[in-house]
Amino acid sequence: MKNINQFFILLVSLLFLTPVHAEATALEVVKNTSDQVIERLKNEPDPQKVNQVVDTLIAPNFDFEKMSRWVLGKNWRKASPEQKSRFTEAFQKLLIKTYSKALVESDNVEINYLPVHAAENSKKVTVKTEIDRKNGGPRIPINYRLYKADEGWKVYDVSIDGVSLVSTYRGSFNDEIKKKGLEELITSLEAKT
Repeated sequence: MKNINQFFILLVSLLFLTPVHAEATALEVVKNTSDQVIERLKNEPDPQKVNQVVDTLIAPNFDFEKMSRWVLGKNWRKASPEQKSRFTEAFQKLLIKTYSKALVESDNVEINYLPVHAAENSKKVTVKTEIDRKNGGPRIPINYRLYKADEGWKVYDVSIDGVSLVSTYRGSFNDEIKKKGLEELITSLEAKT
């Protein structure tokens, strides 16, 4: 789980930069975001401020509501508008906190961007990257699934070493909802963030 957290941080850094021009390709969004996150974190020695930096740079390029809908699945349809809003906010904070922690704990890395294979007018695309750890560990594949929104490309899922972030949380949260209910899950997430 620690490795997943560390790589999630690296993954998020690739995508959570300030928004780029709507005409930017999905690959450019990922590259620009990654570069900005890495650069800002080099200049931010205070671990307490990392969450804020990450949230500022990443949030504009992720569709947390779409991610939340997919993570909750059928439970999203049953949720009240207030529960949907609270869950989305708590889930976003959880992802930002997890990513920030991984960034603080991670070694220097190099990001390799693989060619994107998609039709010119595709509305969905996967940007594949590999993380090279400078300490010599194995490469870690991180794939960003994006869709074309009105304001540009938005990330709606990330997979690390073949494991989907959305699917992982969906399974975990589904189990908790079955045991304790949606309201308890939301309350628990809010307490953690």
